[in-house]
Amino acid sequence: MKKPEVLVSSDIVGIWGNFDQLARIYAQSLPVLGEETIAIEMLGWKHLINQAKEKTNPLLSIRGIHGPVGGPEAAVSKLEKFKAAVFDQLMAGLEPVVKVRPELFQAGKSRNYLLVHEPELKRTGRIQTLVSMEYPGHILVENVLDVGSLEATVRQVKALQAEKVSAGIMIDLVHALKEYTQSLKTLHGLDQHTFDENWKKVLTNIYQVISQLPGSGLHIPVGVNGDSLPLEIMTKQHWQDLAQVIKSLGENLEWLTIENQPADFDLDVFLIREKTLLMLAERNYQITSMLAENEVI
Repeated sequence: MKKPEVLVSSDIVGIWGNFDQLARIYAQSLPVLGEETIAIEMLGWKHLINQAKEKTNPLLSIRGIHGPVGGPEAAVSKLEKFKAAVFDQLMAGLEPVVKVRPELFQAGKSRNYLLVHEPELKRTGRIQTLVSMEYPGHILVENVLDVGSLEATVRQVKALQAEKVSAGIMIDLVHALKEYTQSLKTLHGLDQHTFDENWKKVLTNIYQVISQLPGSGLHIPVGVNGDSLPLEIMTKQHWQDLAQVIKSLGENLEWLTIENQPADFDLDVFLIREKTLLMLAERNYQITSMLAENEVI
């Protein structure tokens, strides 16, 4: 059985972090992967894009680039609108992101991707921009924090495919759970019964969606903000349930991307602090060990 490739997000080092910090953190926390290089999904911050044009770090291999999120108009709460507005200013647009490392997006390199949030493609002309650029790589469209977003994301993927653009879906596990539970702010604080009931429903839906869309991915958010999984109530059974879906999807699921969102309104949002490293290393080791134990990585 072909297993999905495991990536880790650059969000762990904060907005102003750099590649050397990223390599050091993940080298400490991800020994279970046993890889010579660490595959990353790089957030498309303008300063990080500029760094990546020249060099990264020999321990890192950029497999995905997280592009624009769609702007504040699509956000569902004041906090999310604020965050989206900030991200919109600090993130590079579609064209600069694609041009950062042209070799990543050559035809045939389907193991690399450009990710955009579903609302980004609703903006006037965004899909046609990608078509007119004759973008040769693979695009993943991510569902967001909104009721009906998963269904809307599937439509966007199919719209790209209709334009002969190579595309799949990146399902964010937390975004999907929030849509099902109607807990758009946070999953932390949910009672066990509500979480358990919706966990199985979401996993079933994930299987149904990705079964129809080869070349897709899954975001597993294990950070500490309101956009992360409630790890405090998750058991081995939950991870076994997830592992079963991952195995069942086979080659349709190409990427598993682990996200490490820092706490909202915390200094780590901007630049990782040394005192945070031990906690991050332990959490990532536990999560990747759980996935390895269930034979999905």
